[in-house]
Amino acid sequence: MKSYRSHGQLILPVRQGDDIVYCEFTDAGNTFNTNNKEIQEYIENSTLFASGDIILFSESETTNEINEHVETKREKELTVFLGVATINQAKDILRAEPYNVNHQKLRTPEAIMAQAIEHSVAFPNWTN
Repeated sequence: MKSYRSHGQLILPVRQGDDIVYCEFTDAGNTFNTNNKEIQEYIENSTLFASGDIILFSESETTNEINEHVETKREKELTVFLGVATINQAKDILRAEPYNVNHQKLRTPEAIMAQAIEHSVAFPNWTN
């Protein structure tokens, strides 16, 4: 089991075959725990890990307490916006075509990330 920590709340999309898995760093400590070797490798090879925005917080051999926040989404292709670095940029994308999300649904970082997931959009370089 490896535990990772991000500097802020983050939802990291990971492609696994035809599926998209979302790694959620949204608990009180902005941590994500997994024993999935593919997800660990993806995180550790990401630009967020290389830049220090995600760090390896702890590693253990036990798998008794799996706190793996993963959601699989198959219906839509993931659209990744690498150039989005701020909350306002993320909001602008979600309010525009083709997403047309009402501004009332984009009041908090958590709400913005929820809308991004719902619309299969990822902002991997945006951290709160």
